[in-house]
Amino acid sequence: MQNKRSFEDLYEEYKLRDDKVKDIEGEKYFRIINKDKIAGLELIVLPNEVFSRSGNILKDELGNVFQVGNPAHMSFRGEIPEWYLQTVSLMVQGISIKEIGEYVHLEYVAEVDIET
Repeated sequence: MQNKRSFEDLYEEYKLRDDKVKDIEGEKYFRIINKDKIAGLELIVLPNEVFSRSGNILKDELGNVFQVGNPAHMSFRGEIPEWYLQTVSLMVQGISIKEIGEYVHLEYVAEVDIET
């Protein structure tokens, strides 16, 4: 992690923030919990309220538009931590995490064809 603090600490600090959600031009934006580069992958950690899946398009408060890559799955020994159950860690494509603002909005939801 960039600042060597644990995800658990970052999530606890996030829960105490008053600015987790922001209205920008009539759209609901969610604060990014963390941006980091792990094992060569650029990841953002978002609250579960931001419905995201591979192919969705996010927009930040700076006007950057970028595609959500695959979710990053982590493994744990023992109990799964609360922060992991309440967040989603996503790979970012098309932009560096250094260029992304502090908030994101779900700009476009990718269509999924489910065959029955």
